[in-house]
Amino acid sequence: MILKKIGLGVLGLLVSLAGLSQNIDAESVDGKIFVKISDQSPVRIASFERPGILKESSTENPKELVEIFEAYQTQSISATFPRSDQHRLSRIYTIEFEAEEQVEAYLSELNSLPYVEYAEKVPLYRIEAFEEEEVFEPNDRRIFNDLYHLDLINAAEAWDISQGSEEVVIAVVDDAVLIDHEDLAANIWVNPGEIPGNGVDDDRNGYIDDVNGFDVATGTPNPGGLAQLLTHGTRVAGCASGVTDNGRGIASIGFNCKIMAVKATANPSSVDRNRVTNTFEGVKYAIDAGADIVNMSFGGGARNQTFQELLNEGNRQGIVFVASAGNTGNDEEFFPAAYNHVISVAWTGETDRVSGNSTVHSTVDIAAPGQSIRTTVSNITLNGYTRTSGTSFASPIVAGVLGLMKSVNPCATPEELETFLKNSADNISALNPSFAGKIGAGRVNAARALEAVAAPSLVEADFTFDNSSMCNNRIPFTFITGAGEQECEGVNRYTWEVTDGGEFSNSAQGETASIEFPESGRYEVRLTVSNAAGSTSTVKTVDITVNPGAFIDAGSDTVVCLGESIQLGSTTTAEVNRIQWLPEIGLDDAASLSPTFQARQGGGTYQLTVEGEDGCILVDSIQIDVFRLPIIRVTPADTSVMAGDSVVLQVRGGLFYEWSPSTYLSDTTISTPLAIPEKTTTYTIKAIGAGRCESELSYTLNVLGDSIGTTLPSFLQGARIDDPIPNPASESVNLFATFPTSVSVELSLYSLEGKRLHAILPHTWVGEELDTDWKIPSGIPDGVYWLVWNIEGAKHSQPLLIAR
Repeated sequence: MILKKIGLGVLGLLVSLAGLSQNIDAESVDGKIFVKISDQSPVRIASFERPGILKESSTENPKELVEIFEAYQTQSISATFPRSDQHRLSRIYTIEFEAEEQVEAYLSELNSLPYVEYAEKVPLYRIEAFEEEEVFEPNDRRIFNDLYHLDLINAAEAWDISQGSEEVVIAVVDDAVLIDHEDLAANIWVNPGEIPGNGVDDDRNGYIDDVNGFDVATGTPNPGGLAQLLTHGTRVAGCASGVTDNGRGIASIGFNCKIMAVKATANPSSVDRNRVTNTFEGVKYAIDAGADIVNMSFGGGARNQTFQELLNEGNRQGIVFVASAGNTGNDEEFFPAAYNHVISVAWTGETDRVSGNSTVHSTVDIAAPGQSIRTTVSNITLNGYTRTSGTSFASPIVAGVLGLMKSVNPCATPEELETFLKNSADNISALNPSFAGKIGAGRVNAARALEAVAAPSLVEADFTFDNSSMCNNRIPFTFITGAGEQECEGVNRYTWEVTDGGEFSNSAQGETASIEFPESGRYEVRLTVSNAAGSTSTVKTVDITVNPGAFIDAGSDTVVCLGESIQLGSTTTAEVNRIQWLPEIGLDDAASLSPTFQARQGGGTYQLTVEGEDGCILVDSIQIDVFRLPIIRVTPADTSVMAGDSVVLQVRGGLFYEWSPSTYLSDTTISTPLAIPEKTTTYTIKAIGAGRCESELSYTLNVLGDSIGTTLPSFLQGARIDDPIPNPASESVNLFATFPTSVSVELSLYSLEGKRLHAILPHTWVGEELDTDWKIPSGIPDGVYWLVWNIEGAKHSQPLLIAR
């Protein structure tokens, strides 16, 4: 059975929107602009968010700049690329302001300043919609003949050359990608530098737990959020590199290339699901995370210099950008496809004719099939697969071809890959005479593109070594290049294996290797060199002479607290002629082997050089990190409370805390324990800071009235309040008290935070002896609580543990 329905085919999605409607400029976001400060200027703009105060100084927010900000009711200023280490990108700022109708005047004033390189509007990119068919079929009916576009671009012939490298990563900057889809999961990129789910930014790229990509719109590590609603990214991913040759679903040109999922769309309402709200951040993440190819199936008609700056930086790092040319059906520029360093892709059908819905323009670089493409989808009503159309899906097909090209020749630059891609395209001008010069080099041909990019030659393995200046038992082996080596970092892999024919073996990776030998003797050394063309090996027998009198160890890296002293544990087996530590800061004798280090200021890397009597120079180093002692501050600084009253104590200065004694405290390991004291108590607070450095402080909590007798009115002296029995309690607890005269008593259960939870006595009790069994309500969870007696206005508290 085939179920047909009419739906919206989407080129791509919207870039950066501030609201549902635009009143000032239909092509730009109201109330938001970009400002770029000249690279040579000392001026900096201080970021702020209201409530905030703009500060004036000579280089940060100069006076005239402050006046302009205030005149246009500026609400916030932030770095557009806060994680960038590139000087030019770090000088671009995003400004939000309330005087939206005065945007032209605002830009004019900013652009008149000598240190402003440019001020510009933030572009508003729109959806280009058209009608298409979506088809539901059982997923066991997929056959290769249903994927016409792979035949058209000669995919099978291309796969004879390469089925793609798992090390080549295609970033899909879009809405959500269903990363556990049956035809995507095996090809989803895994960040090798991130430990899943530990809440730590392990690879220090500014994103926590970005294992398969990131949701830059919501700041969370799940790039597949709301994938059932946001289906576009899943379709794009399937076109680029859905899992191939797995007996299910679809095949995809990218075959084994990996997909980095980058969700750049905010979680939508019913009216804004097609908005890519964080395009800039998404592309920046893909660059920072090390993508090889970035696919951008979104766009609109506004040019933006800030976006171009970002693409320039990615191109400098060797990244290839691909974008959909648009579905406007017009002859016009479409961005980001029309930017420099972006391969713009138009859309053709099964007969190589350009679709009437495809944007055409002189900025288009190449065309690819985009009509009725079978691909993956996250919508469960379509059973995981659908047919879809648009340049949104022609673009990732080209991205997949580029992934194969990059797999064959990792050394190729973005410019070289684009040239090979265009030169190998099939000319379809005769079929599209009305689009001359507006559909690029032709329709992509994957097989010819891979032939053109030229795989690297097999590398000859050879090496030499020299131990003439050896002073210890580490021999450097240096790789000697073969005739066909590619001058590209990482294209060749080097594996060293060393044996003595007996029990000893050692190995290393890298173009050069330092192999440690236990003793003099004859060793067999094998070097294997591998690249995309294969691998070669060579084996040599080498005679190693080890100098047992030349060994050095500067000791272990260490952490010292400011003010402490340690003795460095350095050793050497050499007959020493001279010793030198550098730097000498903090050392009592920089010419001794194991000097004392006094942590008076910051540490660093300390290098030990030992010259032996035989002339050998031995060098080793250690890292000494010096951390300051935490400065402890407790608030309130001077506290006096009535017995039974509660007060929250707050300590600052450390990372971790230990309070002692634990009496009357809710928690002895936090910075804000709740205290309900019965008598004056002096606490010792230990603050543990960076490097486990510790400080201690004594803090006294004064209690007015040190016992029940002194807390209660004088006419009630001699009152007796027994401890609750049992404690811990499970089902019920006995509460007993006697008083010398009839009194009114209220008895309640409080949380450790001082919140009243339950009235144990439903009404104020009056009498001389209270003896009651309180049945603990089932709704009160297990834990530690306070029993608070209110006797004629005086309070007395008792801890109670409920443990069922």
